[in-house]
Amino acid sequence: MNDRPGFSGTHMLLAVLGGAAAGAAVALLVAPRSGRETRAAIGEYVRDGKEKARNFPPAVKAGANAARKAFVDVMNEEAVV
Repeated sequence: MNDRPGFSGTHMLLAVLGGAAAGAAVALLVAPRSGRETRAAIGEYVRDGKEKARNFPPAVKAGANAARKAFVDVMNEEAVV
């Protein structure tokens, strides 16, 4: 299914997240604010990003477990029929 060796959904996700972060940084830097306000906004953005990053791995694990359970349930139903 994957025609490009070395390219995966993980790479795509990282590229999208990196692009979003770069776009947000540019938007903050070109916004009409004083330097102090811009630095405060960047600091808040970084703190929010750190918090989201802490919550990301458990959320991915929970999602993967839910997907695995759903797959196993479907496979078990198919085996019964």
